[in-house]
Formats: sequence, C-alpha cells, structure tokens
Amino acid sequence: MSRTLDDHLTRQVLPDLMPDLIRLSRFVYDHPELGLEEVESSRAHIELLEKYGFTVEQPFKGLATAFCATFDTGRPGRTVAFLSEYDALPGLGHGCGHNILGAATTGSGIAASRLIEQGRIQVFGTPAEETVGSKVTLTRAGAFQQVDAALCTHPDRAWYQSGTTMAMESIRFVYRGKPAHAASHPEEGINALDSIILLFNSIALLRQQLHETVRIHGIITKGGEAANIIPDHCEAEFYVRARTQNELEGVSARVRQAAQGAALATGAVLSMEQFEEPYQDLVTNQTMSARFNQIMADQGIVMVSDPSNPGSMDMGDVSHAVPTINPFFAIDESGTCNTHTPEFRDATLTPYANQSMERIIRGLSQTAQALIAEDAFFEEVHREFLAAGFQRT
Repeated sequence: MSRTLDDHLTRQVLPDLMPDLIRLSRFVYDHPELGLEEVESSRAHIELLEKYGFTVEQPFKGLATAFCATFDTGRPGRTVAFLSEYDALPGLGHGCGHNILGAATTGSGIAASRLIEQGRIQVFGTPAEETVGSKVTLTRAGAFQQVDAALCTHPDRAWYQSGTTMAMESIRFVYRGKPAHAASHPEEGINALDSIILLFNSIALLRQQLHETVRIHGIITKGGEAANIIPDHCEAEFYVRARTQNELEGVSARVRQAAQGAALATGAVLSMEQFEEPYQDLVTNQTMSARFNQIMADQGIVMVSDPSNPGSMDMGDVSHAVPTINPFFAIDESGTCNTHTPEFRDATLTPYANQSMERIIRGLSQTAQALIAEDAFFEEVHREFLAAGFQRT
C-alpha cells in the first residue's frame, strides 16, 4: 500500500466521503426496491456521484434503473469501472446487503477518482442482481468495450478473497396435457402434474451421477387447479449450476433430456425456456487480486479463501469480458451471519460494517489507481486475461 496514497485518503478524501456513504447505505436500506424497480436507490447513488464531479448517463443500455457515471481527468489513460448494486429481496429487504454493497463500490469509485492523474473512473449502476442479472445485459450490450478492468465487492461474514462462482442457467418447464374428471373419467386425461413429478424424480436420480459441486434445485410454480381435475397445465422452474460454462452445458443437456423423458412417459407436450439470464462462472484475475490482497494486508486485513459453495452471480459475465476481481468484506463482527437473513440485513447498519466499508474502499481505490498508473502491473493483468482464453468484448 502506498503510504502517500493512503495518507491522502485518510486526510483529504474519506473524512467527507464516509459520512455521505453511511447515509447512502441507510437510505437504500430504508427504501428497499426490487430488481428493475430501484428508482429511489439509483437516484440516491447518482446524486452522490454528481456531487463529487461525475457525469451520469441514465437510463443506460436500455435499463431504466441502470446508470453509467464517469469521472474523466481529461488526460489519456486507462479506464477502470466499479459496479454498484442496490436491489432488494422480496419480503426481506436488503438481506443480501446490497445497500452497503452499493455504497462501498460507489464510494470506491469516488475515492479512486481522487487518486488518479490520468484516465477515467466509471461507476456502473447495475440493477436486479438477484433476478435478471443486469451485468449480463450490460456486458452483451457492450458496456465494457472501453473498460480496461472492473472491480466489485460484496458484504459477507468474513474477509474473503475474490474467487470463483458457478455458471448458472435457469430453465422453466411447461407441460400441457388434457383435463378430465379425476374420479369419473380419469382415463380421458393426460396428467401434466405427473410429468412434473417424474421430472423431479428423474433429477433426483441424476444427481447421483454428477460431480458434488453441481447444483440443481427447483420449485413447482403451477401444479393444477383442483384435486378432482386432471391437471392439464403445470410448470416448474429450476436453476442448474456447475463450476464452468462447459460443464454447465453438459449438465443442462441432461436435465433437458430428463424433462423430455417425463413428457414421453405421460404423453404431455413439453416446452422449455430460460426465465432469467444465464450467468457465466466468475474468473478472478489473480494478478489484480494479489495486489488488492497486499493492500488489504498492509491495513492488517488478511483475505482468506471462502470454503463454501460459491453460488452464482452476474459478475461472472463481466470477468469474461475484462479483467475482474470481486472480493468480500466482513460486516458481521461475530462472523456468524449468513446472507439472505434478517440478521445479515441489519448487520449492514452497524459501526463495524461501516468501518469495514472504509477499509474495502481503501483497498479497491488503490488497486484501481495502480491499474491506471502502473504500466507493468496492468500489462501483467492483461497478459493473464488473454492467457485464460478471453478476448476484450
């Protein structure tokens, strides 16, 4: 960690910025909005970014609650992007901590803009991470074509290094049969619910033949109208996850075959569709991650590997487009809170969480400054990205 840069953050940047970020986190906490409905939350981020000299484009790439905020030094150089989230969960509010996530990444972008002498800092507002995954939409729309590296973070119960996440596909299965009276004329019906039950049983058996890291989980969203009517229209939704995109494609093909087998067995007609954007696996740029980890170590924070199953996130698609890191910062001093719980939601407001937010901002902003200022460092980051088989998109 550069002592000069850290002193500048301590004396001139963070004293004014941190109170603004704590207020931003609290405002978003108090105004939870679901994905693609984050009108107040995105506006709060935009107003803060404009206060600190960013110019903002909204809507962005066709998404009403997405935005692109830019701080341009006016001198040629690289562009580093920070990705903010601010969507809430149904019935739980900010149980995933996106109120403090957005404040931390937006704050990191603002702090980085005070450290650079050339190039640009951008902050992307990326709505609906919990549902449609707008980072996938933004990536496909070319939002990262002029970006050289991307950084995001996420609250958690410990300080975890940027690692991997699972590739994921969502599949909706729709079976259509033929209705009939279930007591007097059952032989005239084609039972769509039987197809759904066969699908669940087939997937349960399929799991025995899959790698232990694969995850397949689903629910019945439409199971019939009444017990005395043969169900003629039933639906189920599944998430299929695997370690890599290639592995996911193979697993998804087997799940689809199981669905087709259930239709063949019952005589129902099957249709399949994706109900959310698929996510690619997160590929951490280890060169970037090592620099960030060292900056954090200089603050006395040891970043550790997350031993749990990593789940999926739309940041994975970004990592296939530009060099990316997504470390996690601890907001729960006890280290026991899990995400998507009321306890985790409320932990985002604690003094410990706010102190952790300041620390992650120090690490992310100085990593961004190094990416822009240090040619040798960025060239190594880019070499690693190309060696992984990726191309800038």
